[in-house]
Amino acid sequence: SVNARAPKPSRKSITLVDPGFENPAQNYHQGFPTAVGVWGGEINRVTGEEAGFTAKEGQAMLQLTPWGKEGGARVCYIVDLTTLLPESRDRSVDIQVSAAFHTEDEARHNRYSVNLLAYDYEVEEAELLFPDLVEDALASARQRVDPKPHHSGWQRVVTKLEVPPTARRMIIWLAAREKISTQPKVHRYVDDVRATLITSQF
Repeated sequence: SVNARAPKPSRKSITLVDPGFENPAQNYHQGFPTAVGVWGGEINRVTGEEAGFTAKEGQAMLQLTPWGKEGGARVCYIVDLTTLLPESRDRSVDIQVSAAFHTEDEARHNRYSVNLLAYDYEVEEAELLFPDLVEDALASARQRVDPKPHHSGWQRVVTKLEVPPTARRMIIWLAAREKISTQPKVHRYVDDVRATLITSQF
């Protein structure tokens, strides 16, 4: 008998709006994004010169503004899957997303995560609160990284989600916080977000 070979996956980059945060005219929304292709959250666009270290890619990055007792911060981006995938598809596909994180205090116990959530409706019109996002998702995936204190430089975090055939939207949810909540709050940064569509060839 002849062993059948597994289908070779096809990888295609997904175009995000300003994934390196280089465009000063780009609309960065405070709070959950209300449109596809907008970065939203507790964020400010800053340059490497303002942050005191070099951006991962280009000259600029997003500064995540800490809030709450753990000094956490998040940024979200909504992807329109209907423009990427055939509407009549009958199987799931994978989407992989990665982002680079940095902190202004490398002595901290930082926690970085990349979360992906898929929905079968236009989530930007639903006026959901952040806690509702996970509960309402068709599928979700998360990768969390806890670098050791004094970790130097940027830390890349990668997550892959199996996207169901009925999904119409996907949220990229990037988060960073302090593991030890008694520490004074500091800013953390994100840059160079990458997304890839992975499909099997039959």
